[in-house]
Amino acid sequence: MTRELIDCHIRELDGKERTFSLSFSSEEPYGRWFGPEILDHSDGAADLSRLNEIGVLLYNHNRDAVIGRIERAWVEDGRGEAEVVFDTDDDSEKIYQKVKSGTLKGVSVGYTVGSWEDVSEGRKSADGKYEGPCSIARSWTPLEISIVSVPADPTVGVGRDAGGRERAPAYWTPGGQMKHNQNTIFLRGGKKEMGIEQMLARQKEILRLARDEKREMTEEERSEFESLQRSIEEWVKNAKEANQQEVQETQCAVEEVDGQRAIEEERERIRSIEEMCGHFGVDARGYIDSGASLDSVRASVMDGLMKTHMPVAASVSVVADEQDKFRRAVADGLMMRSGIHMEKAADGASDFRGTSLRDLAVECMVRDGQSAAQLIRKSNDDIFDMVTRQYYNPSASFPAIMDQTIRKSIVELYNQVQTTFQEITTKGSLSDFKETADHEYVIGGVGDFLLLPENGEIKPDMPRTELLPQRKIETYAKQFSMTRQAFVNDDIGFLTRVPGLYAQAAKKTIDKQVYKILFNNTAIFDGMPLFTAAHKNVVASGSKPSQASIQEMILTMQLQTDQFGEPIYVTPRKMIVPVGYEFDLAVIFHSAQVTGSSNNDINPLYDYPMKVVQAPLLNAMAGTGACPWFMMADLASARGIQVDYLNGQETPTVRRMESPGTLGFVWDIWLDWGISVRDFRGISKNPGVPL
Repeated sequence: MTRELIDCHIRELDGKERTFSLSFSSEEPYGRWFGPEILDHSDGAADLSRLNEIGVLLYNHNRDAVIGRIERAWVEDGRGEAEVVFDTDDDSEKIYQKVKSGTLKGVSVGYTVGSWEDVSEGRKSADGKYEGPCSIARSWTPLEISIVSVPADPTVGVGRDAGGRERAPAYWTPGGQMKHNQNTIFLRGGKKEMGIEQMLARQKEILRLARDEKREMTEEERSEFESLQRSIEEWVKNAKEANQQEVQETQCAVEEVDGQRAIEEERERIRSIEEMCGHFGVDARGYIDSGASLDSVRASVMDGLMKTHMPVAASVSVVADEQDKFRRAVADGLMMRSGIHMEKAADGASDFRGTSLRDLAVECMVRDGQSAAQLIRKSNDDIFDMVTRQYYNPSASFPAIMDQTIRKSIVELYNQVQTTFQEITTKGSLSDFKETADHEYVIGGVGDFLLLPENGEIKPDMPRTELLPQRKIETYAKQFSMTRQAFVNDDIGFLTRVPGLYAQAAKKTIDKQVYKILFNNTAIFDGMPLFTAAHKNVVASGSKPSQASIQEMILTMQLQTDQFGEPIYVTPRKMIVPVGYEFDLAVIFHSAQVTGSSNNDINPLYDYPMKVVQAPLLNAMAGTGACPWFMMADLASARGIQVDYLNGQETPTVRRMESPGTLGFVWDIWLDWGISVRDFRGISKNPGVPL
């Protein structure tokens, strides 16, 4: 999505070579096809991190025409402001000179929208600043800034209807019934009648407009086209007895429109696929010959780009049409129906809280162009068979809503599950599944500073490094399905609860793996067990937590040295204990005097900054045997255990797929992670006693 500014205040900065300041966005309403759009510029609404970290200056949004960099970007007085520096290559120099001379003044920003606030007509926005109808981008991310040769004017530009088309008139059916939709106009002197030829002509006009503008039909055009189609069918039915010959001619004309529509849709599919594949340097012929849809080609191309790490973010755009809003509302309504709390449900979500899966499938297919009268008479089995045939149709609403609901369920329930590994581990990210060996400079690894006598020679030194553990990502996965029986029984749990439970299982699996490393004392990167006398991170005899045993653990950690024998400053901060010690520890850390002392001795652990993490997994692993407990350092002073995710993706990914022999929809769910011990100096162990 792009937005242009005419009054963009491009100004060259004095004393800074090739540097200009400019404004790239504002809160002025901008006419999109779905109505006025407003970019919120309040605190936190615009995420400028991308511009400030890797932002580039383009020419006319061409990602191959990089002409400079974004020095810094900020929001001031309701406008997005930036300092940009032009490059010195020949192509950039041409644009730089035109900007400097004042020939080029247009600025455009490409951005994605994370969340919208839709304000209906006559209502005020949540902050009271704007009056509807309008759509406010409450969370948005600028991706790039462009110098543009032809900026938009206040009424015509990207996303606007340049032609100012007249809205569709009302029309009459042969039976005398008035047909109209939300675009109906009334002419002076009454309603305008529309005959059968005019209806057919209007259908052809809608198809032609979409073809000429190289786009798909808008929601309004699709609604009008379908309304015209219903009126034509009604006209044919009413006229059968009056003139059979005219009916036959009309049916031929209807078939001509349908054939023309199919031809136009195929031409549009081929054109869009060729344009997309050409943009990314991909061969389009195989996709065209196989009959692949535009959405499936888009997914395939993006998967290929992600595997080759090719940047694509600069070409991303977001358009929230009515179909998107409908799908979001239904998905949130299904979540609410299953009892899952939604912080901010989509507008209209409550309308779908009581909708059965069958009724939802029928409404989706009606919205996708099928006859409501025919669908209502079909059995549950027939409806289920029809929606399963939509399995790989990317434009079909019902499968898309199921996917969206499942993804929401995964995120909501994954975040709700109670685990503690996050509190005792660091978090990392790897870009592939290869083993990654870390080298790290440690405190003391560069040697002491040496005295330099007068006229003395500075002696060279080299930092010393030590190979730390290898990190590696693995894939963990499950599969679940919505069966025919679940659909017929209107079992909403398969959409909301079941996927979320699998997501929770993934998080619990990580939790178990982390605690197994601690409890089982597995061998680490140096070939020795994690806790051993050689590592100086285990006390000799086990005991329950007490003032004395806690102090012993603290001193054990504070006496650790680095890989080169130099003392380091480890700061103990967390105790990991089984369930059962919580109340004793509360007394130890919050009593001013030593408990049981006849002399009211001062308690040295009073208000000691130590957080207690209870881990019931330790109880389960120990059973009736001795249950160990542990102490961990502040992660800034010494690392311990780290959980790495593939490309930072912490929540499971879900994908709808086909499984032979399964009657219903099937999904794969997976998450990629790896767990490694980064440094044994950040963890110490007390072998404990039986609980």
